[in-house]
Amino acid sequence: MKNNCIAAFLILILIAGACSGKEDDEPVNADPLIGLWQLIGISQGNQTVDVTDQACLNNSNLDVSSSTMTLTLSVPQEQGNTGCQTQASSVNWVNEDGTYYMVENGNKVPAIFSLKANNELHVDITLNNEPATLIFTK
Repeated sequence: MKNNCIAAFLILILIAGACSGKEDDEPVNADPLIGLWQLIGISQGNQTVDVTDQACLNNSNLDVSSSTMTLTLSVPQEQGNTGCQTQASSVNWVNEDGTYYMVENGNKVPAIFSLKANNELHVDITLNNEPATLIFTK
């Protein structure tokens, strides 16, 4: 009788294990925006600069969680210094039916970023009083 109980218990454990899978641990419909995005380029006018091998700039990233994004920009310090100057800024965001918004002081503002088909994220900014785009990839 004791062996039957142990056998039944082991069968239940095997069935329970077979019914759970890796997909149970993964979020359903995860937003493609979520993740760590590395800065790979800066585009302004007709020129795009690859920053993947440029000191400090190649440490810049956009870290996106389910409700917050944090932009960390790292630039070389003033001439004569070898270090980097790094600044981070965070904002809340939402995705409503495929349209992204940033949330500032409780108000939704159209996003200044867009996902591209080639696994790139473009963030529109103003650089030296001119429009520019930060280009990120996962």
